[in-house]
Amino acid sequence: MQEASGGNVAELTVELEHPLVLVVADRIQTVEELLPILELAKKVKRPLVLFSMDLQDEPASTMIYNSKKGIIKCAAVNIPWAAGLEQDSLKDIAVITGATVVDNEHVLRLEDVELEHFGTAKLIKVSMDETIVDGAGDKAAYLERIEEIRGQVQREPKHHLKSIHQERAARMQSKIAEI
Repeated sequence: MQEASGGNVAELTVELEHPLVLVVADRIQTVEELLPILELAKKVKRPLVLFSMDLQDEPASTMIYNSKKGIIKCAAVNIPWAAGLEQDSLKDIAVITGATVVDNEHVLRLEDVELEHFGTAKLIKVSMDETIVDGAGDKAAYLERIEEIRGQVQREPKHHLKSIHQERAARMQSKIAEI
């Protein structure tokens, strides 16, 4: 977790109600990449939670600064590297929140993000140990994603990965993501 509101990071839990959610499958290296995102969230007066593969120190510091100064309440979560399932985790979060995955190599680049690409959640709770997302995405998309995950369970030969996919499916059914 990149803590964006000050305090002791080890003991900190950030709870954001009805935040905008952006899911980024790329490294965010510069403040210049992040500023348009912060400006959009500020414009609509909503907190922001950013899920990414790799948020570098400079843009993370900018989020912390903006939160401490009361400009925009925000938090960032780097998706942990786990058995090559990072992209799956990002897609799960996107479906749960109704967000579009930002991926410079494929569909949507960070500089092209508009308000409709953000998702939302009823509540997101971020701590050092876990992140809980109580999503507000589309029910049909949830059901489709659950079926995709069940297909992954069926095709997965490794017991360890099979159980991870089963846990993901269970979380999707409850519209909760846990990272």
